[in-house]
Amino acid sequence: MDINEDLIEYRIREINDAIYLLEKLLAKSFVEFNIYEKISMRYLIIQLVEAASSICIHILINLFDERVKEFPECFIRFGKMFYQNLCLKDCFNSQT
Repeated sequence: MDINEDLIEYRIREINDAIYLLEKLLAKSFVEFNIYEKISMRYLIIQLVEAASSICIHILINLFDERVKEFPECFIRFGKMFYQNLCLKDCFNSQT
Protein backbone atom coordinates (compact mmCIF):
# COMPACT_ATOMS: atom_id res chain seq x y z
CA MET A 1 0.00 0.00 0.00
CA ASP A 2 1.02 3.60 -0.46
CA ILE A 3 1.35 6.36 2.05
CA ASN A 4 -1.52 8.84 1.82
CA GLU A 5 0.36 12.14 1.88
CA ASP A 6 -2.87 14.15 2.13
CA LEU A 7 -3.83 12.31 5.30
CA ILE A 8 -0.38 12.86 6.81
CA GLU A 9 -0.39 16.56 5.90
CA TYR A 10 -3.90 17.01 7.30
CA ARG A 11 -2.93 15.37 10.57
CA ILE A 12 0.24 17.47 10.79
CA ARG A 13 -1.87 20.60 10.31
CA GLU A 14 -4.12 19.39 13.14
CA ILE A 15 -1.06 18.93 15.35
CA ASN A 16 0.28 22.37 14.47
CA ASP A 17 -3.10 24.01 15.09
CA ALA A 18 -3.39 22.32 18.49
CA ILE A 19 0.15 23.38 19.43
CA TYR A 20 -0.60 26.96 18.41
CA LEU A 21 -3.77 27.04 20.53
CA LEU A 22 -2.00 25.42 23.48
CA GLU A 23 0.74 28.03 23.29
CA LYS A 24 -1.89 30.78 23.37
CA LEU A 25 -3.55 29.16 26.38
CA LEU A 26 -0.24 28.75 28.17
CA ALA A 27 0.55 32.44 27.84
CA LYS A 28 -0.99 32.77 31.29
CA SER A 29 -0.43 30.80 34.44
CA PHE A 30 -2.31 27.51 34.83
CA VAL A 31 -3.55 28.74 38.20
CA GLU A 32 -5.45 31.51 36.40
CA PHE A 33 -7.29 29.11 34.07
CA ASN A 34 -11.04 28.83 34.35
CA ILE A 35 -12.74 25.46 33.94
CA TYR A 36 -13.35 26.02 30.21
CA GLU A 37 -9.69 26.73 29.53
CA LYS A 38 -8.68 23.60 31.43
CA ILE A 39 -11.15 21.53 29.43
CA SER A 40 -9.92 23.15 26.21
CA MET A 41 -6.34 22.27 27.07
CA ARG A 42 -7.30 18.68 27.77
CA TYR A 43 -9.18 18.44 24.47
CA LEU A 44 -6.23 19.89 22.52
CA ILE A 45 -3.84 17.37 24.08
CA ILE A 46 -6.22 14.53 23.17
CA GLN A 47 -6.43 15.91 19.64
CA LEU A 48 -2.62 15.98 19.41
CA VAL A 49 -2.30 12.37 20.54
CA GLU A 50 -5.02 11.20 18.17
CA ALA A 51 -3.45 12.98 15.20
CA ALA A 52 0.03 11.64 15.99
CA SER A 53 -1.40 8.14 16.49
CA SER A 54 -3.25 8.34 13.20
CA ILE A 55 0.00 9.15 11.40
CA CYS A 56 1.81 6.38 13.26
CA ILE A 57 -0.85 3.75 12.49
CA HIS A 58 -1.03 4.79 8.84
CA ILE A 59 2.74 4.44 8.42
CA LEU A 60 2.86 1.13 10.29
CA ILE A 61 0.13 -0.38 8.13
CA ASN A 62 1.30 0.98 4.80
CA LEU A 63 5.08 0.71 5.11
CA PHE A 64 5.56 -2.19 7.49
CA ASP A 65 2.28 -4.14 7.17
CA GLU A 66 1.97 -4.00 10.98
CA ARG A 67 -1.29 -3.71 12.92
CA VAL A 68 -1.78 -2.45 16.46
CA LYS A 69 -4.67 -2.59 18.91
CA GLU A 70 -4.21 0.73 20.73
CA PHE A 71 -2.39 4.07 20.57
CA PRO A 72 0.50 3.41 22.99
CA GLU A 73 1.38 0.20 21.19
CA CYS A 74 1.59 2.14 17.93
CA PHE A 75 4.47 4.31 19.10
CA ILE A 76 6.34 1.36 20.58
CA ARG A 77 5.95 -0.73 17.41
CA PHE A 78 6.81 2.20 15.16
CA GLY A 79 9.97 2.87 17.15
CA LYS A 80 11.02 -0.78 16.87
CA MET A 81 10.22 -1.01 13.16
CA PHE A 82 11.97 2.26 12.41
CA TYR A 83 15.04 1.22 14.41
CA GLN A 84 15.20 -2.24 12.81
CA ASN A 85 14.89 -0.84 9.30
CA LEU A 86 17.38 1.93 9.99
CA CYS A 87 19.81 -0.60 11.46
CA LEU A 88 19.39 -2.95 8.51
CA LYS A 89 19.96 -0.09 6.10
CA ASP A 90 23.07 1.10 7.98
CA CYS A 91 24.41 -2.47 8.28
CA PHE A 92 23.83 -3.07 4.57
CA ASN A 93 25.45 0.24 3.56
CA SER A 94 28.53 -0.44 5.71
CA GLN A 95 29.11 -3.77 3.92
CA THR A 96 29.23 -2.24 0.45
